[in-house]
Amino acid sequence: MFKYNLLLFTLISLVVAILPSCGSDPEPRTSIFFASGNSLVTQNQSVTGGQVFSTSVYAESGVGNQLKNFKITCIYDSIARDTIVYLDSTLQASEFGLVFTFATRNLNGKETWIYSVKDEKDVEASRRYTLTTTSTVNVATQPFYNFSSYFYHKSALDNLQYFALQDGSAYPGYAVRNNAALKSKVDFYFNEDAAKVISVQALTGTDTKFKNTALTTTEFSDTRTLAALQAIFNNSNAASENALFNLRKNQIIAFKSKNRTGIMRITAIEKTFDAVKNDSTLVQMRYDVKTEK
Repeated sequence: MFKYNLLLFTLISLVVAILPSCGSDPEPRTSIFFASGNSLVTQNQSVTGGQVFSTSVYAESGVGNQLKNFKITCIYDSIARDTIVYLDSTLQASEFGLVFTFATRNLNGKETWIYSVKDEKDVEASRRYTLTTTSTVNVATQPFYNFSSYFYHKSALDNLQYFALQDGSAYPGYAVRNNAALKSKVDFYFNEDAAKVISVQALTGTDTKFKNTALTTTEFSDTRTLAALQAIFNNSNAASENALFNLRKNQIIAFKSKNRTGIMRITAIEKTFDAVKNDSTLVQMRYDVKTEK
């Protein structure tokens, strides 16, 4: 009986030791979460390169604390020098939410996206996932790149405007304007005026030039060699412009940027429903690009 009582007392003492004190709540902790839903990315997966995705993020600091920073970072192919900060925002709030829309590269590789928040006590919380991007057309034996992406401009924080020929990715406008490393990758950008007229324009310092062409969609598709691709811009007598306005469906544009020439086809311009504004004024423009590697 003595041994039984001693064992029971030991077990009760152990349970009491690991339980929190009665009447006291755990200290609030800074946390960050991914919201789940249709087309929202929350975990590792393999995707076709060049697709557009969104992630919904929510962070909170708890009572008596404030969030002071939110950051979105992407590490390409696990190479530290290829790390790009997409957003680095100062906060002063106990909670924060954001839907972030981005485009993956049109190449084979890996993209590790990290969403982190830090509070005023320098406690950091983060979530991440890795997207393995695949491409069946942009392989080593292909003489040039084939890219596909789209432009849209919903708000100052939610847009895809800038395009980089080296990896076939569309980048958010606010990220490019505030990140010199990202801006150095970009060749041209798209803009939309109040009348919903879309233009393509050279980024300052890139010396990008555009020419209108009379190519048909069939001729665009049938451009299969590097020599044929280069000849379209080099042999054209059309005026060389820094910008082209009023883009239209099936328009085919030749361009030259840095050491690359190529052609671009506007595949679709369409209006979509904007749930925030409760109207159909959000314009999306899809485009295909063929460019030298």
